[in-house]
Amino acid sequence: MPDPAAPQVLCLCLDVNVLIADFLARRKGGSGGASSRLVDMVRDRLCALGPVQMVVSWRMLTTLRIVLQRDFQVSDEAARAICDLLAAAAEFGPLNTPPLLTLGGTGLPPMQDAEDAGVAETALTGGAHLLVTHDLDDFEAGPKSRLRTRRLLSRPDGKARRC
Repeated sequence: MPDPAAPQVLCLCLDVNVLIADFLARRKGGSGGASSRLVDMVRDRLCALGPVQMVVSWRMLTTLRIVLQRDFQVSDEAARAICDLLAAAAEFGPLNTPPLLTLGGTGLPPMQDAEDAGVAETALTGGAHLLVTHDLDDFEAGPKSRLRTRRLLSRPDGKARRC
């Protein structure tokens, strides 16, 4: 039986575009943006709400590796190291959930972008409480969708508001 005093674990799925935005910010010497703060949360396995479990799939990590190499001329060794760190953040998180091998069949209606569909399937299969993306329009929920989407805007004081 779960301990009712134990903190609730936040399961967080970061879209590949969030991971790329973090990479670009760090490459330019920054790390204060929203994407970098989110990656820090999954890497540290902790946020202000409590423990954080990263939800990610091997397919997402492979996509990240390919994009890093193809679009940003990152060496194979460096791209694999980045992906290995993210895989470790998932595998050794509070729920010890290794990267998922998602094969589809989650009941999602077809999406225009196969990569976005894979991210959505990973979030659903992995029990993510939140899926964070820069491309919310690609995930907008239709009448038969199992996804509930909300737009949040962050303010300069770091607080978010729903729109």
